[in-house]
Amino acid sequence: MLIAPAGFGVQPFGTSSLGVGYRDINLTIGAVRSRTLTASLGDLVDFTSTERRFQTIPVTAADADGTPVTLTEVKVAVLPPRAAPDGATTWTAGNYANGELTVLLAGPDADPSGAIAIPRGGADLWVRVDDSPEIIAAKVGRVTVQ
Repeated sequence: MLIAPAGFGVQPFGTSSLGVGYRDINLTIGAVRSRTLTASLGDLVDFTSTERRFQTIPVTAADADGTPVTLTEVKVAVLPPRAAPDGATTWTAGNYANGELTVLLAGPDADPSGAIAIPRGGADLWVRVDDSPEIIAAKVGRVTVQ
């Protein structure tokens, strides 16, 4: 569960095409800007321990009036389930273009070269956008390892 401070809104949305629950995270950031960051994990739920797979995550931002905001870089982090990022969190830049972040994920028994390793037992995937002077992070969803 994501607990958002006052001024932040978190809204759950339906289920994926596989019937697995997922959420879009809508965060209204800052009283001055009132921007919304939306990131969705969609169908990524199960991952095998030997798998290496590219995952595309839609990430968009908009001003309070709905005007799209151009994002130049989106970073991703893998954290233990139910943990929140802190100053020691390692953020990795993914390939961000046209509203989508693409990252290569690797299971715990797969070659981690050039990939973000998912530990045995799974993890929560987070995205981060630096929008000076603000830094916004949102939990996108959970990755489980079979």
